[in-house]
Amino acid sequence: MTETTDDRLRRVAAAVFRLPLEGVAADLREGETPGWDSVGQLMLMLAVEEEFGVTFPVEDLTRLRGLPEIGAYLEGRTAS
Repeated sequence: MTETTDDRLRRVAAAVFRLPLEGVAADLREGETPGWDSVGQLMLMLAVEEEFGVTFPVEDLTRLRGLPEIGAYLEGRTAS
């Protein structure tokens, strides 16, 4: 079975924020998640870059503040 982008993002977020995978919703976002502060944001984005083999432009590192936004960004990159 192939993992979806959302599944992969949830797995990455669970690892970065040290949460059980079952506790990571697809709509997880900053401000609602322990440890998702400015340092957590950077750690998440670096982990997403590694998982998906992408490099985010600097301006997107701070703009993408939830798994739905990150997922949409990644889906848009792969569609083009």
